[in-house]
Amino acid sequence: MKFKANTQPILEGLDLSIISSNITKFYQKSCIVELTIQENLLRINTEASSIKSELLVKGQSSDEGEYHTFVDSILFKNLMKTLDSDLVEFEINENGLVIYSNTSKFTLPQVADSDMELSRPTPSEASDYRKEIDAAGWNFIKNQQMYAIAMSFIHPVYTNVWVSSDGNVLVGDFDNSIFTHSNQAQLDSTCLLTDTVVNLLTTVPEDSKIINLGKSYELVVDTDPYTYICEFMPKYEEDAGVGDYSSSIILDLFAKSEEYIAINLDVISKYINQAELFTSSADDTISISAKDSTFLLYNDNVNCAVNIDNPFEDFTIVFKISLLKDLISHMDESEVALCPLIQNDEAVGIIMWTDNMEAMLAGVES
Repeated sequence: MKFKANTQPILEGLDLSIISSNITKFYQKSCIVELTIQENLLRINTEASSIKSELLVKGQSSDEGEYHTFVDSILFKNLMKTLDSDLVEFEINENGLVIYSNTSKFTLPQVADSDMELSRPTPSEASDYRKEIDAAGWNFIKNQQMYAIAMSFIHPVYTNVWVSSDGNVLVGDFDNSIFTHSNQAQLDSTCLLTDTVVNLLTTVPEDSKIINLGKSYELVVDTDPYTYICEFMPKYEEDAGVGDYSSSIILDLFAKSEEYIAINLDVISKYINQAELFTSSADDTISISAKDSTFLLYNDNVNCAVNIDNPFEDFTIVFKISLLKDLISHMDESEVALCPLIQNDEAVGIIMWTDNMEAMLAGVES
């Protein structure tokens, strides 16, 4: 069975369907792509954690019936990107997929049983909620907040992004006591999102439509040569085994103080980078102190000072250098406000904020 179509729409669709950062050996289905040839239509299905997608491309098929195969997703996408012909032809046979471009021929072996099928999104017929994606907001979350997401499954709920129906976004790691907050979400439910969903929402074009299906959301990109449909499944804290993000407690910690220290992060970043030159372990530390009108960063190897207006009583907090550097480098502006996080009359961490976001990091025992 053969299928011929314009190359460019397929390439555009593959950028939506096959997101490299969502492909991992820990979710095996993300490593394969299912291609199905029907009458004058090519269907491309992919899966990733919490995501299932379908790309429909118009073209010409050589026969009636339905034929499908599975090939390696990265190999397929990377090969397609090298093709420079206006038209491309696909042939599905018992061994896999053959791609014809000008005078070239490429054979991709089948990598899964032909009886298998990837999960497909369920297209919605109607919805009360449909609006366009705000890609800038999701890119802000990815660039300024996702660094803080937990990698450990000791507290698995924090391996997700918490979003609320009124726009709040929390990303953090309970074990490392680092959290970030913004108001960049545009969903109409309070839920938890995997990093794969955030990657998806930063990939689709801004005129994509997002539809609330109840327990899941659907994205639609509808063009003349192709249609892309993707369903992603949030998690909900009330579901069994998900866990409580303790969002209300964390949000309370981000309450902005009327008093703060104005800090230029370009200067602080230089000192942190200098301190990092001496590190031999991810657990190496540096102390931050505010004493009178001086802000100090110091350990056994460096001692740096910045003049400040300090409205607080003197405080000293010890941090892991790696975590402090992450927090500082991901603030969205160089001019930030800083105040100590006080518990039981003791400074146990810091909170930084700009007009668009806040970040919090707890200290470690010295």
